[in-house]
Amino acid sequence: MDQQHTTKDTAAKAPANFGKLAKPAAIHFPGSAPLSNASDVFVMISRAFPGLVKRIPDGECGMRTNWIIFQVGVFSHCKRALHPFAVYDQNKQYEGEVKNDGAGMAVGPIHLNNMGYDDFAFSSYTVFCRLRDQGIIALNVKFQVCLPNPHDVMSYCIKQPQQVEFEARYEAKLIEALMNIQSTIPAKDLAIQWDCPFAVAMLEGICPPWWLPEDKTMNADVDMGYHLCYGDYCHQHFKQPADTTILTQLANIINTSVNCRIDWIHLPVPKSRMDKEYLEPLRQLQMRKELETELYLGLVHPGDFEGTEKRIQVAAEVLGSRCFGISTECGWGRSSPEEVKELHEVLRKLSE
Repeated sequence: MDQQHTTKDTAAKAPANFGKLAKPAAIHFPGSAPLSNASDVFVMISRAFPGLVKRIPDGECGMRTNWIIFQVGVFSHCKRALHPFAVYDQNKQYEGEVKNDGAGMAVGPIHLNNMGYDDFAFSSYTVFCRLRDQGIIALNVKFQVCLPNPHDVMSYCIKQPQQVEFEARYEAKLIEALMNIQSTIPAKDLAIQWDCPFAVAMLEGICPPWWLPEDKTMNADVDMGYHLCYGDYCHQHFKQPADTTILTQLANIINTSVNCRIDWIHLPVPKSRMDKEYLEPLRQLQMRKELETELYLGLVHPGDFEGTEKRIQVAAEVLGSRCFGISTECGWGRSSPEEVKELHEVLRKLSE
C-alpha cells in the first residue's frame, strides 16, 4: 500500500489503546523542533504520528529555535529601551546596555523592524502544501503558526518603564503580520497558537504586570489556541509551579475575555508531578463547550514512559469525563537528539 493512501486513510482514526489513555486521542505539538527545516518537521510528525495530530507547526527552525530571542532584532533602533533576558535576570547588567533611567526617560522616535512572522509562515506553508499534495501530510491536518503575546515580547526585550510605550506599537505590527497570514493562507488550512509564558510569570509575580487590551483580529474560520507555559530556558522553568492554580486562573481569564472561538488550551505538567494535588485545581477550569475547546496536558517527558502513563491516569481521575489530549510541556526545539528519540519512543508506546 502506498504512503499517500496509508496517510489519508489513517488520518481520522487513532489506535484503540491510545484512546483509553488520552481522550480524545490526539497529540499537540507546541511549536519548536530541533530539526534543520520545516520540511523535515512536517515529514517527521506526519510519519511518526499518523492520525494523532490535528495541527502541525513548522518547528520554528533556524533563528526562531529559541522562541522570541530573535525578536530583539525588531528593536535594534531602540537600544536605550532594550533589555534582553529581562524577565530571567532583572538585576544583571548586559554589555552595552544603558542602565534603567526611570519611567520618564525619553527613548526618541520608536522605529520597529520587520518581525518576520508572516514571511516565515508563507515560506513554510508552501512546503506544507507540497507535502500534502504528495500525500505525506493528511488532508484534514492544519498548518499551525505560533505567535507570541505582545506582553511576552515586552517582558523579554524591553525595560519595564518603557513597556507601556512600546507594547501598542509592537501589537499593531504583530496584528499586521497576523492579518497578512490570514489573508494569504486559507482559513481551512490555518491554526494560530498564542504563546503566553510571561502571562504566567506575571501572575506568579516574576515580571511586572502590564497588559494592554488586545484585539487579535482573528478570522472566525481559523483555528486558534493558547500555549500556557512556565518557560524552557536552559530546560528550566522560570519558577516551579506549586500546582495548576495559576494556569487554571489564566485559562479562565482567557475563556471569559476572548470573544472568538478558542479551539485548544495547552498546559504543562512537570515530570516530577504525578500527584493529584498538582492537577486538582483543574477541577475549577471553566472551559467552553467540551466539543469547542480542546484541552492538552503537557505531561509527556523523554525517557519516562511509566511516569507519563501515571500522569495520564492521574489526570483522567481528576478530570473525570472531561476529554483531554497530550503533549510535551513546551516545544522540542531545545531538546537533544537523544531526547527527541526518547520522546518518539514514549509516544510510540502510548499509541500502540
